[in-house]
Amino acid sequence: MDDGTRPQNFIIATLLLFLILILWQYLFFKNAPQKTQQAQQSAVVKTQDSLKPQSELASQMGVEAPSIDTLFKVETPLYSATFSPDGGLISYKIKRVGTLSDIELLESGTIAWGEQNIRYKTTPSTYNLEVKSSPVTVTLLSEDGTVSKTLTFYPDKYLYDVKLSGSTEPITYFKGKLKFTQKNIKQETPFYSYLLRLKNTVKIPVAKLKEKREYELSEVTWFGVRTKYFFTGVLNLKNPGKLAISKDEILFATNSKSFIVYFGPLDYNILKKNHPSLASAFDFGSTIIKPFSFLIYILMQLLHKFIPNYGLVIIVFALLMKIAFFPLTRKQIIAAKRMQELKPKLETLQKVYKDNPQKLQQEMMELYKKYNVNPFSGCLTLIIQMPIFFALYQILTNSISLKGAPFILWIKDLSEKDPYYILPILMGVTSIILSSIQQAATDPQSKMLMYMMPVLFVIIFISLPSGIVLYWLTFNILGILEALLIKRLEGRHGT
Repeated sequence: MDDGTRPQNFIIATLLLFLILILWQYLFFKNAPQKTQQAQQSAVVKTQDSLKPQSELASQMGVEAPSIDTLFKVETPLYSATFSPDGGLISYKIKRVGTLSDIELLESGTIAWGEQNIRYKTTPSTYNLEVKSSPVTVTLLSEDGTVSKTLTFYPDKYLYDVKLSGSTEPITYFKGKLKFTQKNIKQETPFYSYLLRLKNTVKIPVAKLKEKREYELSEVTWFGVRTKYFFTGVLNLKNPGKLAISKDEILFATNSKSFIVYFGPLDYNILKKNHPSLASAFDFGSTIIKPFSFLIYILMQLLHKFIPNYGLVIIVFALLMKIAFFPLTRKQIIAAKRMQELKPKLETLQKVYKDNPQKLQQEMMELYKKYNVNPFSGCLTLIIQMPIFFALYQILTNSISLKGAPFILWIKDLSEKDPYYILPILMGVTSIILSSIQQAATDPQSKMLMYMMPVLFVIIFISLPSGIVLYWLTFNILGILEALLIKRLEGRHGT
């Protein structure tokens, strides 16, 4: 499987699997015997059709970057950074976030957010800046004296303020790329994208960017580039200007003499704390999935305040979901039991109306109505679970708080697959047990499906984050206990 399309393939495969499960449920009962595109089109101007940028921005694409020297260094409680003579970052190392530490985010040779064709100078007293308990400001002056750049750093934020002044209109640029932080580079490649906040957040995978694009800065709230867990971008540009993006470069020129640069974790809470508008950079998924992802994220963060182990958080979350689904599950099991009781009557109808399918369907529906049985009741729980399942997958694959989060013994990272495939196999076994309890299959086809579906689940889940497999395994175990309890209660009190 191509790693670049793994998320899409996972969604397609899982959707098909859910559809098969829903169809199986239906047949068992019956035979018991992305506005974003518009926003992007309105703001994107193809290079050949666009107005000429104020500083001929398009013509500056591909200009050789200056030789990289060190101008000064900054040390804060959150990160250490090194700036080059053009005022851009050439090294940015985050000290610690979650379980990760000492993470370099810039590839060698990359310059982030410097000014083209400008060389700044500094004094020995500002060569090494320490930002401890209060903001620190440094002012750089260009060698020809025409431009000054004032930077303000904060001890508790991953952003810094920029203020430019002078007689010329500088072009600020990002040239190069962010450094991947995953061991498996192919696994991280699909996440490497440009992000822009227009009316909605627009994501442009760098690998798929074939031609230069230009935007009006008046229509852009913020813009930048992301990897799987980190993001750097520019925001708070208040005046008109131009933004140009190519495969390995971002350029912008504006009348605005001040803006903000963010460089840090792509985490919802951290982004929101640094600047409210940046919260939209976190990917909660599609329009349908987003509300579920957001609620799951908030709930898991809340649980983690009381439960330090994210594996236990996932187990508690599964328990809460099982409690929420209990009324539906109870109806499903009762419906399956009633369908078993109706089996002789259904077989009789099939014999009587074997040459009249339309009449057979009519009589079967009358029978369901008479005995208060809904043949679709078994599908409802699965349908409702689908967005929750995909939302959980979205959180587990995008949240840095789960990166490197251990569970027990061999599970050292809930965002990675189970190295020994123990959880997927246990999930498959418990799926078979749960199916056999909930639906007493008697015909060969139903029995075959009862064993085939768990096998298909194992095949799909075997390479997924162990956190999502743990969720499904827990859901199965709780489902087995729940089904036994319901059968016992119904056997004691009747239906």
